[in-house]
Amino acid sequence: MIDGEILNFSVSIGTAEVATSDRWAGDILRRTEQALDDAIESGRGQAIMAQAPKPPHIDNAEATGPGAEGQAPQRPGPVIVALPGTGG
Repeated sequence: MIDGEILNFSVSIGTAEVATSDRWAGDILRRTEQALDDAIESGRGQAIMAQAPKPPHIDNAEATGPGAEGQAPQRPGPVIVALPGTGG
């Protein structure tokens, strides 16, 4: 309550797991930012955690997984969690 008025607001949260494949802070920040964008698009009171990318198969002779030259890492699916008290 501020100056006798009740303030209503919602919060969207994006987080990400640290992965062994992260080469610098920008890797985890990129996933965190995408999780935040997904939380905002999903509606009010959402917290989304971006999971770490899965490493490519080692037994594959051709590098075709995330991080292969010329390919952008695949975006993992979001984990959507309703925040307590939001009715979600």
